[in-house]
This record gives sequence, C-alpha cells and structure tokens, in this order.
Amino acid sequence: MKKLKGDNKTLARLFMTTVREKNELDKDRLESALRLYLSELDYDLYKGIANPEDGTGDRFPEEAEFFLRCWEIAGEG
Repeated sequence: MKKLKGDNKTLARLFMTTVREKNELDKDRLESALRLYLSELDYDLYKGIANPEDGTGDRFPEEAEFFLRCWEIAGEG
C-alpha cells in the first residue's frame, strides 16, 4: 500500500475524522429525532413519553440516553 504524504495525508485524516463524526450520535439531535419519529408513528405513545400520567415529566431525555446505550452495545458485537 502506498503511503500518503503532504496534502493527501491531511485530506485522508480529515476524511476519516468526518466519517467518525457521522457515525457518532449526538444526544440532543437523537432526542429531537425520537420526538418527531414517535409523534408521527404513534401519537399516544409520544404523549405518554412527553407527558406521563404519573406526572414524572418528560421522559424523552432518558429515552435518548437508553437508545445511545443500545447503539454502543450493538456496535460492540
């Protein structure tokens, strides 16, 4: 395999950094995506998570955290 030098090496490093960033999930963006997805998929489920009947408050931040843990575990296999 040919070694990269100079600008090519810099571009390759930038490309790999960008690829890694795209493969990582941002918690805030994930939470927003979950809200949008569930509101379209099942509005009753969305309302149950956003405003639980037990009065505990919005559970979407916890759901996003759980999804991130699942994402990490799935990537370990």
